Amino acid sequence: MRTHRTNNQQPEQRSGVVSVEMALTLPIYFSLLFGAMEIARVNVVLHTMENAAYEGARRLIVPGATVAQGEATTLAGLTAVKIKNPTVTVTPDPLTGIETQVTVTISVPLNDNAWVTPNIFKDMTLTRSCTLNTERTVTVVE
Repeated sequence: MRTHRTNNQQPEQRSGVVSVEMALTLPIYFSLLFGAMEIARVNVVLHTMENAAYEGARRLIVPGATVAQGEATTLAGLTAVKIKNPTVTVTPDPLTGIETQVTVTISVPLNDNAWVTPNIFKDMTLTRSCTLNTERTVTVVE
């Protein structure tokens, strides 16, 4: 003999709860997601700037190097991750051959280099520099 159970309870009326929960949580989720992406992009830009400044300074410390060669090396490192509108400054300019240190400074506006939400870092400029001792020998004449 078969017994059938019957459920005399009415089904719960929850048709709009999922929609309300999604409407409340999705904006928070996407804000966190896009914020994390933007912070990751800024981190990539910072590390690329530091590396490009170092590579440009390394190019300049060799005897016979010119400022144009150092700037070209620096810009090549920045274009690898598509950094837009960088400003590269070499100190001293021009290189005379008697300097003991060379400094490469890079400035990048974040308005042009943000991916998702440029308003988070609006009107900010990142600046990084690298100073290295030159390989030039300084001769002292008595």
